[in-house]
Amino acid sequence: MSLIKRTSIIALAVTCIICVMPAQGRAGTFIVGAKTWTAMWDSWMGQNMEATAGGEAELGIGIMAGPVLGYQTDEGTWSVSAAIMALSYFKQKMEVPDGGGGTVNMDADCRRMDFDFAVNYAFLTYFKVFAGYKLQTYKTEYTMTGLGAGTYTMKMMGHIPTVGLAAVYPLTDSLIAGIQAGFLYAVLDDLKLEAPGQPDDSMNMKNGLGFNAEIGLNYILMENVMIQGGFRYQQVQVVPDQPNPPKSSDRFFGITLGAVYMI
Repeated sequence: MSLIKRTSIIALAVTCIICVMPAQGRAGTFIVGAKTWTAMWDSWMGQNMEATAGGEAELGIGIMAGPVLGYQTDEGTWSVSAAIMALSYFKQKMEVPDGGGGTVNMDADCRRMDFDFAVNYAFLTYFKVFAGYKLQTYKTEYTMTGLGAGTYTMKMMGHIPTVGLAAVYPLTDSLIAGIQAGFLYAVLDDLKLEAPGQPDDSMNMKNGLGFNAEIGLNYILMENVMIQGGFRYQQVQVVPDQPNPPKSSDRFFGITLGAVYMI
């Protein structure tokens, strides 16, 4: 069984346990909900093609969504959270000169999955420090027209620890503002390459630094229901391990929306 399948099964089991646990047997607050992220996508491949082949890449767009789980102790000092962002689709258009006066057009269709886990510690009334781990997978299909027409597939997985700071402040009894920012360190597996009529290949990738930030508002709609909205920015270096590679990174930024039920 793959790591991704095991992670999804564990998340589902935790959700079921929370839902059937008697209220008198619980300590602290459990959170179950869902979150979406509609984001623009500035891909590392587009940046690489612009730098090395004189190509042009439009800003892509897509969406990620999935369940979120959490737990906070009664006193609010410690909390843990998990987000299983397994539903996603991103699209980007690129073009590059073919060397003979023509143009090769490329449509990139990307499925990105994020599995995020974090532990938070409140060291002041409104401030928290957090540490976490992100398992990130990519599968991108590049459909080319013109010279070299066909569909090419790239797959990659990253193991990404993160640390950062967060702040929350109640604006009213039911409206809470929050902001968080953290640094990432991406340990990237080899990039897997699949091309029509050719044997599968791979490319070594360098480990890279990254940054993640999110600002948002949380509104307590009812006693146990909270809706959330905000803006998130994430950037991670993605650079092939080869002599003098161009600087490139995957950048995602856009609107987040979510709702959670507190038990």
